[in-house]
Amino acid sequence: MITITVTNDKRKPLKFIKPIDCFGRPTGEVYQQYVGNEPQKEYLIGAGRCERPISIWYNDDTLDPRAPCYRISSESKKDLRGFVSAVRYVHVEATVTISLEVE
Repeated sequence: MITITVTNDKRKPLKFIKPIDCFGRPTGEVYQQYVGNEPQKEYLIGAGRCERPISIWYNDDTLDPRAPCYRISSESKKDLRGFVSAVRYVHVEATVTISLEVE
């Protein structure tokens, strides 16, 4: 199970960055995805210098028996460059909790 709690100060102006600029960010920094000015349930977590960020995205696919839930993957530079121009990220203060269950 993955839970994300964003604790940003909503009075601060948003500083948007391109998806490719999230590559190589410091370990543990959290970035929330925006499409236009709308926040999404998708996040990138910095994994360190020269490393792919970890992507946490919301799966609400009605055909997936595990949905709704957050899923986890990583994003290459090619993936990040392929995002549509309306997609931007904002650095957020957040707590991410990941609990793994092995069967």
